[in-house]
Amino acid sequence: MAIICSVRLLLLFALLFGHGVFEL
Repeated sequence: MAIICSVRLLLLFALLFGHGVFEL
């Protein structure tokens, strides 16, 4: 389960980072 949580968290950060780049 820890692996799934890590992947989910990583995906969330990637999504936020992507939005930040688009905003910039």
